[in-house]
Order: sequence, then C-alpha cells, then structure tokens
Amino acid sequence: SYDWKIIGGTIGRGQGTAEIFVNWDKAGTGFLTLVETAYDAINNKPCIGKPVSLRISIHELPSTKGIFGQREICENDTIQYFVNGMAGSTYLWMIDNDTLFKAPNFNDTFTIVASRRDFQKFVAGVHSIRVQEITKDSCFGELLTISLEIHPQPLTSAIQGNNVVCQPKLINYTYKVTGFNTSTYTWDIVGGVITSGQGTPEVTVDWTQPGIGELQVVEKSDFGCIGPVKRLPVKVDSLYLQINRVTTGRQNEKVIELYWEAKNRQFYTGKIKVFRMRNGQGQFNLLDSFQQESGYFIDRDVATDQYTYSYYLEAVNSCGEEVKSSIHRSILLTAKQLNDTTGQIQWTKYEGWPTGVDYHYIFRKLNNDSTLIFHDLSKLDSYLTVYRGLDGWNQCYRIEAVKAQDNSLVSWSNSVCFEFEPILWIPNAFTPDNLDLDNDDFRVSLYNYKGFEITIFNRWGERIFHSTDPNIGWNGVWKGKKCPQDVYIYTLTVSGIGKNIYRSGTIHLLR
Repeated sequence: SYDWKIIGGTIGRGQGTAEIFVNWDKAGTGFLTLVETAYDAINNKPCIGKPVSLRISIHELPSTKGIFGQREICENDTIQYFVNGMAGSTYLWMIDNDTLFKAPNFNDTFTIVASRRDFQKFVAGVHSIRVQEITKDSCFGELLTISLEIHPQPLTSAIQGNNVVCQPKLINYTYKVTGFNTSTYTWDIVGGVITSGQGTPEVTVDWTQPGIGELQVVEKSDFGCIGPVKRLPVKVDSLYLQINRVTTGRQNEKVIELYWEAKNRQFYTGKIKVFRMRNGQGQFNLLDSFQQESGYFIDRDVATDQYTYSYYLEAVNSCGEEVKSSIHRSILLTAKQLNDTTGQIQWTKYEGWPTGVDYHYIFRKLNNDSTLIFHDLSKLDSYLTVYRGLDGWNQCYRIEAVKAQDNSLVSWSNSVCFEFEPILWIPNAFTPDNLDLDNDDFRVSLYNYKGFEITIFNRWGERIFHSTDPNIGWNGVWKGKKCPQDVYIYTLTVSGIGKNIYRSGTIHLLR
C-alpha cells in the first residue's frame, strides 16, 4: 500500500495506490511524501519502505479575464485587441475556429485589418476573436472569446449621368448611383450647384461654370461605414457666339464690318461660320468661315447705299448642337428733298443689341468738306427733317447708332447728300450816310452757292467795284472818294450745283 502525505494541496483521489491526483491550493512550493508498505506473509509482518519526498513548484495560472477591443467595425478598418495578462506570458490568438484563419501572435496585443485579403468570404458578418494565455512556466489560461461583427463597406456604383453638357441647356441634370438602401450620400460639385437630392442616391444639378466640372459622392452606410469616393468629370461646354456690332465702314462706306467673339470655346476646334441675308432676299446664305476666337470680318460684296444686311454666326458644340449668335442688321440711310431749302433723312433701325439703341447721333458735312461734324441727336425717331437748306449747297449726313448701356459700341450708316440750288436776293438801293448803321452798303444775300462774282459800273461805264465774296459789300466809295447819289449798274454771276444764275440791274445810292 502507499501512504501519501501532501503539503500545499489536497489529494483528490488515489490515496493508497501508486497514483494520486492532487489539487494544489495556491502558487508556491508544495511537498509530497510517500511511504510504501508491503506485507511479509512468511513472517507475517509489514515491511515499511523508506519515505520518499518530492518538492513541487506550483506556478500561478493565467488570470486573464477578458479581451478588450471593438465589437463592431467596418470592412477595411484596422482594429486592435489586447488582454491584461501576466508578465512573461505568451498568447495564442485565433480568428474563428477554422484553422485557415488561425493567426498566432505571441503578444498581449493583436492587430487585424478587416480586408477581403484577410477574411475572404467572412468579411461581412459575425466572427469570433479568441485568445489563450500561456505563462512563462507553460501554464495555459482559459480560452477567451468575444464576437466581432464586421459591417460591409459600401461598394458604390459609378455615377450615372451626362458627362458632357452644353449651353444653353445647363440646368436640371440628374445624376445617380446605386448603393445600400439605408445609406446616406454626400454629394459635392465643382462648377455647378446641387439643387435637390443631397443625402440621397440621386441629385439634380445646374452647371454654372464653363470648363471641366466635377461631381463626386461618398456613400455612408447606416452603421457609418464610408465607401470610396466616386467622381465624374463633366465637360461643361458654354460655347457662346456674340456679334458685338455690324457697321458700315467708318472710313470706307463701300464695306460692312462685323465685329464678333466666340466665348468659352476651349472645347471647340472647328471654324466659325458667318451667314448673311440682304434685305429682300428672304434667306441667309453662308458667307465665309474662320478659325480665330475673335476679331472682325469685312464684307466687301455689299451695296450699303441700297440695302440693309443681316448677319449671324454659327458653330457646332460638343453636344453636336448648332450654336448661333443673335442676328444683327446694318443701318440704311435714305434722303428725300422736299423743296429748295428742306429735305428729310430716314434710317432703318439697328437690330441685334439686346439692350437696344440708346440714341442716334446725326453728323453732317457741308460743301464737300472732308470732316463730319455733329449736327443733331435723335433719341427714338428714325427720321429727321432738314430745314437748314440755306447752310450749304451740298449737305451730306450720316447716322451713328449708340448701344444702350454700352456707349463704346456704335454702328454707322451710309451717307446721303442734299444738293440745294442757290437762293439769291438783291437790294435795289442803299444809304451809306444816314448814320443808322442800317443798309449802309450794297450787299447781296446769297445761299447755297459754289461761285460768286459781282461788278458795279457808273453811268459812264467805269468799273467802280468788283468782288467774288458775297459777304463783302460796296460802301459807295471809289478810289477813296464817296460816289455821288446816282443810279449805278451791276452784273452778277452765281454758280450752283446744276445751274448758273446771271443777273444785271440798277441800284440807287442815296445820300
């Protein structure tokens, strides 16, 4: 038989046998003592062996109580778990029970990245994180377990919608993505405005800036998992053709000048076409095309004194749509002579400026002078009656239309001219000595003349006065002496535009 003695623990079972099971009470040092007794049947007495002892080192069991770390995360999150164990221990960490996912790590901290590479088919769902502490004395602790729920990361689809938009239709465009039903969506835009739908998978957009705009969206699941940023570059083609003015040439009235510009044409590489319609033709015809972004075009095949001409520009934008400028029409000025001293000029309205015409300057030059001089101003009328027939035998007029709200833009008309014949009045007497300073010399009243010549003779046929200037009169003096009161003879020649006037007669010098 075997007699076991124990210090530091209790015998669970096996006393009296060669094998016992011991429950050690606490860490420290324990002792086992064994005395074996045999029975001598011959001598009928027990045989007691020598006591043997065993010193036992009792090591402390791991006391780890729990795993610390998040219980819910998103795919692709990095998460760290840790335990508070004994100094010198090592730890065996595992993910789920599948040996494929055992992840030995011998530190008290375990870091994982919840990516598909690590978790494969177990990315989204509930998983178990397990750890077992092993002390430096090879004592195994309790296998601890916590659950980990991995929420799926949104896999937002590409943004669906127009990636090319064109002037003038730049508003009310719809864009959408496909994602989780319970997600929220944060949209952002460059070059436009989101008018509705923020927070949902579908938004309405107005594009406001020409160039390359961008729409982007980020999906956030109901748990808070953030999806990838989805971007859609959008070409905003705001090609705009503008005629600034159409004008009869300022220096050369035989041509029409067209000043224009193509705005926001960064996406356009084709040619700008110019179309023209002569008044009365009824349809526009292609006149020319050009590559430059702005400038002016000279139309030489025109009769500016007979017709008005209308123009517009045309191009094709990135959407394959025709882009046209507004139509601008030149000014035609016509004239009608009413009588010897009166005429009327009439002009067509300039068309094309959205703000209209502010006023019309009326310029005039007299008697073949080379310089136009401001003559009058008309705010709204399209005609002017000329009562100034006595100002000159040749009077030419031009109209300058001025754009409202921008006086730097003007359009000139063609020229029209009046030719008035001379108007003549000859007095029959004058009184140089009556001291009333009235009618002191013999002077002809003359208007609208090109040439003038007068000669005065006395009764003996002597030439006593001669002049080619109607503003210089005869004061009744010849060779420094006053001529006597008498009747004198004159001859007069006046040249006009279409005719010459010859006059002769007598004048009375009264003293």
